[in-house]
Amino acid sequence: MPEVLPAPLPGPPPATPAQAAPVPAAAPAPPEIPAAPEKQAASAEKPAAPEKPAASAEKPAATGEEVFWVCLGSFKDKASALASQAKLKAQGLETQLWHVDLGAKGTWYRVCSGRFKSPAQAGVQAQAWKKQGLDPSPFVTRKP
Repeated sequence: MPEVLPAPLPGPPPATPAQAAPVPAAAPAPPEIPAAPEKQAASAEKPAAPEKPAASAEKPAATGEEVFWVCLGSFKDKASALASQAKLKAQGLETQLWHVDLGAKGTWYRVCSGRFKSPAQAGVQAQAWKKQGLDPSPFVTRKP
């Protein structure tokens, strides 16, 4: 089964001006623990908008967050793309088949996997899959 690097856990939300109190340099303070329960209590009353798209990472968040994919094959004919997709599925990798119109180059079928928050994360995974021999030249892209 191909090695899939774990997705990083979402970081804490950005501090609001009320939470961002200056910390004295002489005494290291723990992370603002008292502020976190207030934030959690507020989110329990009204869910924050960015949390909803996280469950469906296929769609970018409304805040402009982009989702990146690794394409493990791009084929001129659909039969070859389906064969590649079946091979990757047999190795335990979930993929999607995209139909992409490249204008003068014609229609291509891309076999892509993953849902990454940055091109850097997708690139790291692409190189890992390349080393495993899943594709000699994977590339990072956004879903068309």
